[in-house]
Amino acid sequence: MASDKSPLLASSNSSFVGNSGTFKELDKDDAFVQNERSVSIDMGSLSQRQESLQFRPRQRSELVNKVKLEWEDVRVALPAKRSIRQRLCGSDADAPATSEKRILKSVSGSVSPGQLLAIMGASGAGKTSLLNILAGRNAHGLDVLGSIRINGEEVSPDFICSVSGYIQQEDLFISTLTVRENLVFQALLRMPKHFAHEMRLARVEEVLQEVGLREVAGSTIGDPIRIRGISGGERKRLSFASEVLTDPPLLFVDEPTSGLDSYMAESVISTLQTLAQSGRTILSTIHQPASEIYAMFDRVMLLAEGRTAFLGTCQDALDHFHSLGHECPPNFNPADYFVHKLAIVPRKEEECRRRVKAISDAYDQSCDVAQSGAKQSELGTETLVGRQKESWFKQTSVIMKRSWLSFVRDPGLIRVRFIQTVFTAVLAGIVYLRMSNNATRVQNSAGVLFFMIVNQVFGPLFSVLQVFPLELPLFLRDVQNRMYSTNVYFICKTLAELPFNIINAAIYTSIVYWMVGLNPDLGRFGYAVAMIIMVTLCAISTSYFVSAISP
Repeated sequence: MASDKSPLLASSNSSFVGNSGTFKELDKDDAFVQNERSVSIDMGSLSQRQESLQFRPRQRSELVNKVKLEWEDVRVALPAKRSIRQRLCGSDADAPATSEKRILKSVSGSVSPGQLLAIMGASGAGKTSLLNILAGRNAHGLDVLGSIRINGEEVSPDFICSVSGYIQQEDLFISTLTVRENLVFQALLRMPKHFAHEMRLARVEEVLQEVGLREVAGSTIGDPIRIRGISGGERKRLSFASEVLTDPPLLFVDEPTSGLDSYMAESVISTLQTLAQSGRTILSTIHQPASEIYAMFDRVMLLAEGRTAFLGTCQDALDHFHSLGHECPPNFNPADYFVHKLAIVPRKEEECRRRVKAISDAYDQSCDVAQSGAKQSELGTETLVGRQKESWFKQTSVIMKRSWLSFVRDPGLIRVRFIQTVFTAVLAGIVYLRMSNNATRVQNSAGVLFFMIVNQVFGPLFSVLQVFPLELPLFLRDVQNRMYSTNVYFICKTLAELPFNIINAAIYTSIVYWMVGLNPDLGRFGYAVAMIIMVTLCAISTSYFVSAISP
């Protein structure tokens, strides 16, 4: 993909990264100001009284660091797929490669401190791709070109990650931890190094109060399948708390209202609005919000077919579409109307693409693009300090404790492994019970030892292969946020389960060894136990390796 712009990152593998105005409990009267508003209905004189919840933010000083984010001519493409012969031989002449897929096409824009920008569009328009590129995350395998600036200075994806927070659409937590413990681990590894331990704990309590999670601070987070925990809305608030804990001046949010009812969705956006009013720069993707939620955004960016269809205020969006002959009907949700006009409808592809091209071309020719490209920020990046990792020993101590708590608080997993160990040991003992002392003993002994080793290899291996993939998304997010190194996770995960694995292997060997009637010498018995323990640990390490390299 040719370009005269400098590449941001040909294949981004970035490491990553509140003053918090905040959530209050939705059911507490003292956290909200109740206003009444009338919703008129066209047919008849019926009017409905509806309660509008307005968030009352906690008074805090304005953020010192402010960020103006600008991006110009950002282009993203998925490289063409090459055949196996082309990859091996390096030849482009044999079989034609699959053409590259262009995801974003010369997208430009900006967002200033104190603004909440909504990135909207139909499915496949490039909303999440743009958010990830601007955040410096999840760009592996993509060709990225263009310029991204913070306060007028071009920056790398690594720098953006270090000064920003990223709230994913999916809430990722260790289900066996409590709400408070999750935030404490985040504070110990992500807050700046100059904060003392007591200050970090105090910040955790402050954030718990601000996001309305104080009453469930001691509750287990849980998961939708095995462990009962906090509600979906509380999980979303915990995601907010985990990011605003470090007071990032720049915040990226991916689909914050997914899976929430309209009441909770409006409260979530109200929190983002409050965070923006405290001086933060916030970008959020959102899919067809309600009209009340749409009106809460300071600016809106509409994407269609990888191009910018509009960027400006909510009212300006209505005026812009009206000037193009697309007037939003009265009492119609503007967000739904825009997405409908910019969507590619099946069996009407050509007509829809012509309409999308006309709308995007009209915006490109408008003065808004020229003004946003010419405007220079007076802010600088000198005061922005990227977050650094804690020392290796600090990472190890914190992750070791987290891994241990996560393991011992999952009694179901421990119970299943223990029952499996005892059952297979008794089964092997019954099959080879009290081997006769004759010529067949040698062959039977070899069979017993083979059975013991194979069982202790594949048993732990499959148990790890079933658990590790569930933690992989959380692990990748933490590594991107620069919480800890890969080797720290591997060491702590192995050491946390080491006592149980040793005891499990010893129990298994003891049952089989004495039921079968192997050499009664205690020294030989100890040697057999040590051998099985080493085999078990090697199998577990191998299973972690296989899990890590598996797609």
